[in-house]
Amino acid sequence: MSLTGNEQGPQMQTKDDHSLNPFCRAAAYHEAGHAIAAVLIGNFDISAKLDHRDICIGNVSSLGPANPDPSTEVGRMQLVQLIFQAFAGHAAEIIFWRDEVDQPVGISNWQGDLNSAYEAASSLAGPTLPIDDILSKMMAYTTDTLKLPHMDAALRRISTQLLSVMFLRDDEIRSLCGQLPRPIFPII
Repeated sequence: MSLTGNEQGPQMQTKDDHSLNPFCRAAAYHEAGHAIAAVLIGNFDISAKLDHRDICIGNVSSLGPANPDPSTEVGRMQLVQLIFQAFAGHAAEIIFWRDEVDQPVGISNWQGDLNSAYEAASSLAGPTLPIDDILSKMMAYTTDTLKLPHMDAALRRISTQLLSVMFLRDDEIRSLCGQLPRPIFPII
């Protein structure tokens, strides 16, 4: 499975002003969130990039389980992890904007991430567990997890490096993550 997303901010005047542009920094945080989640859930061949043409665009790609089976415990956990990875970008942006003084909260284009989360939640939902409950529980869990000090520090390291070099390979992402404890995902 490949998970990707595109985040966009307002147009920039030059390619050199991306590190000062809060919307580009937010895009870097967004992609750092996805990258950390991919590491935490055990995905491989992870890469992250930013592209600064006229707008800030970011992308994280990783390989993980394809078509998890919701009838098995392992498949259900893989679906929960896919929701976590899909929501990690937006949760990281929430954390980024919390620290920005006198800046409006940017609105990224995270519809693709939301669609991925919704698809996974649809496989988990049932008569006693509505999709909206799954999504709200997982968004809260994802945001709380990325707010932990060691996760927040990894977000800062990855987003700063991503803004600097524009592309990070799997080994670079893992190195910047450091020793992150594996989260205990909620059972859904």
